[in-house]
Amino acid sequence: MEPEWIYILDNPSLQKYYHKIGKTKRDPELRAEELSSSTGVAQPYYVAYQIAVTDSDIAEKEIHEVLKNFRVSNREFFDIPLNEAIDVVNKVIYQCGLEYEDIPRRGENHMNNTEYLRLEALLIMSNLFLLKLLTKGTRGENHPELIEIFMTNRNRYEAWLDEAEPGEKTMPSPITNYDEL
Repeated sequence: MEPEWIYILDNPSLQKYYHKIGKTKRDPELRAEELSSSTGVAQPYYVAYQIAVTDSDIAEKEIHEVLKNFRVSNREFFDIPLNEAIDVVNKVIYQCGLEYEDIPRRGENHMNNTEYLRLEALLIMSNLFLLKLLTKGTRGENHPELIEIFMTNRNRYEAWLDEAEPGEKTMPSPITNYDEL
């Protein structure tokens, strides 16, 4: 069976968060070229993200349903940051079991669930660390206790990810106070 594609196209002449999210049974680059060849297009479209799927009709329908509150006048354009659009596309395709397993995604490293959770946990911890720095008004000052909190949480999350069973979603609560170490 040949793969089908869900794509996210961007165009520099559109508003910052406007993305075209659609489907094709051909190479998404060809679809971007087709759309770019129209005389009404100021700059060419480019493929910001693509993922191979087993059924692009179902995938597109479900993705558009999830994103309906972000839809702009044209049915395939959505006003949403690219990273959030990619996240929605990946989650819908994964939940529907539509990913075509043999082809890596374009625009993102192909990751398994554990790697994705590891990245997500480290991002959460980095954000917590930065939030703590900003709320304490430290802005670049050297605060070893905050660095120790960050490193302890990071190590706890990495250990949890190494031991977590597939599908386990309950992460340990982060340490937010130096006294908890």
